[in-house]
Amino acid sequence: MGKFSITLGLTRKQVDFLDSILKSRGYRGRFGRATIIRALLNVAKELKIDVAGVKSEKQLKERITKSFQESS
Repeated sequence: MGKFSITLGLTRKQVDFLDSILKSRGYRGRFGRATIIRALLNVAKELKIDVAGVKSEKQLKERITKSFQESS
């Protein structure tokens, strides 16, 4: 399947987090930020996330966290 480019608005802390993952694994050009984000999205697809009534990013984070905990 082809890949599409999108623009994400991330905070400096979020970008630093992605970079810390790369650095902690001895990054040598094998993959980058986009690979990490794609992997996280693929995991999220497998979760049963209930978004009914969600009105904020904070609420969405709570629902995602709950779905992750219930799947473990």
